[in-house]
Amino acid sequence: MAENKKMKKNDWIKSIKIIILCLVIGLGVSFISAWTAPSGAPASATNTKEPVTAEPSGSSNLQAKTGGLSVNAFSVTTGSQFNGDVTVNSLSGGTDRNVCVDKFGKIKICQ
Repeated sequence: MAENKKMKKNDWIKSIKIIILCLVIGLGVSFISAWTAPSGAPASATNTKEPVTAEPSGSSNLQAKTGGLSVNAFSVTTGSQFNGDVTVNSLSGGTDRNVCVDKFGKIKICQ
């Protein structure tokens, strides 16, 4: 009788293992069958713009970007040129301020 219970327990464990294996295989097959290939060709040099990149120090390769540019931090080590107004957000007092250059070439807050 004890041997009969032991066999039933072993059969039950084998059944659970088979069920788990079937579930794993079924999920794997469903993930594989859900994949679809890309619909278009990958980007090429003719339809994408070059990114703004870091140039070596002293390089004469100037870069321009049309449209907006947002950065978390901005650092200039050799010099830069800005055409148009420059606004600094929340410089002091929590308001936006324009910055200017005085006759001595020093940056100041415009009035």
